[in-house]
Amino acid sequence: MLINFLIIFFSLLIIYQIYILLSREGLDGAEQQPYNDSTAILTQKNAANIEILKEEIDKCKGIQSILTDLSNQVQTIKGQVNAMNESKLDSKLPDNYNAAETSKNINKIDTTSTFDV
Repeated sequence: MLINFLIIFFSLLIIYQIYILLSREGLDGAEQQPYNDSTAILTQKNAANIEILKEEIDKCKGIQSILTDLSNQVQTIKGQVNAMNESKLDSKLPDNYNAAETSKNINKIDTTSTFDV
């Protein structure tokens, strides 16, 4: 009984979809709307959009020069900060400091021991 109902139900759905497909206008006998007036309007809209995009790109070129200047300033400041850090490190290190010997001693540190918490 249920199977017969489902077969009839899905058959009706398929027939309904075929009816909708065939009853639509514009499949084979549809007339095209003339584009003689609308092409001129679309051309004007495109030209206006192109002008707006060109203005936006010109604004971005101005921003590019500002960003280049800022990038150069950041690089200069970075160099100055690194120089200051090096001078602070040099002033804090003792006169008998040997970087090669210190790195050997660091490698000799036992890292296998555990700590009780």
